[in-house]
Amino acid sequence: MNNWENPVCDYCKNKEFRIEIDNITSWEYKGIFRIVKCAKCGLAYTNPRPKLSQIGEYYKDESYWKNMFSNGKNEDALRTRDIDYKEIDEVIKSNKDTGRILDVGAGTGDFLLRYKKDGWKVEGIDLDIKAIKYAKKYFDIELKQGDFFDFDFKQNSYDVVVLNNALEHLYYPVEAINKIYKILKKEGLLIVNLPNYNSFGRHIFKGNWMALQIPRHLYHFSPKILSKIFKIAGFRKIRVQYNYFSQNYYILFQSFRYLMSPKFKKGEKGGMAKLDKSQNLSFKKEIGKLLFKIVSFGLALIEQNLGRGENMIIYGKK
Repeated sequence: MNNWENPVCDYCKNKEFRIEIDNITSWEYKGIFRIVKCAKCGLAYTNPRPKLSQIGEYYKDESYWKNMFSNGKNEDALRTRDIDYKEIDEVIKSNKDTGRILDVGAGTGDFLLRYKKDGWKVEGIDLDIKAIKYAKKYFDIELKQGDFFDFDFKQNSYDVVVLNNALEHLYYPVEAINKIYKILKKEGLLIVNLPNYNSFGRHIFKGNWMALQIPRHLYHFSPKILSKIFKIAGFRKIRVQYNYFSQNYYILFQSFRYLMSPKFKKGEKGGMAKLDKSQNLSFKKEIGKLLFKIVSFGLALIEQNLGRGENMIIYGKK
């Protein structure tokens, strides 16, 4: 465990915590993980966690973009991403016509591509050199490689900053939001899209909730806590919305699969368990997937009508 560390709460710096979910295992990696909740402010975070120098071991290309873009400029994948990003695009377009946009955790640059075509000045950063090379080769977008804190951005220089499923991966998310406030122009917009730790699914599935993504997700935000972090940083007109239906449905569906499908059966200490190939599970598998889809769709609808969701988009203005 020399490559692991025990962090303090990034919001209030308190060292005391209570265990929230213990003995979490992943079908992707061996290891037993846990989520704790700060005894003072209630922020949930992964503890212990890999050190920054070791976290790369828990990232796989195929987990994020390789399957979608491995065969070059995949137009079908881009159309799918257009649908997936629709809710974030609507927030931006309802507040800004054009300007300078920074994507933190830009991946292959596919999100920025549409803004480049619309005349925006686009910039992005990512840790994955393969994704960065892809962005240059297929989209002619120059991304910077490195951690967000590696760069000295000019203050009051961006109209929009986006963290799309990125904030929960950062080692110091509160510091990141404070830094983003400084580099935004007046009336500049910060948009964060990430899992909602206070969702129905998280309470139902607990350690099998797909959006936990242990140990890659280092922090697990509720709308209340994240709104407070925005406010303390100086943001105003803070809004939270849960209308990202495709994500809400997907998280619920995958959580059912993680919990019940033999494909995602985990070993006692994590990693994939050996399957009994003598069993013919094809019919049961298809029936199970259909039932999971029906129940997930219904839960996502109910949750959204109640003003909640598995996923949340939170945004605010400087």
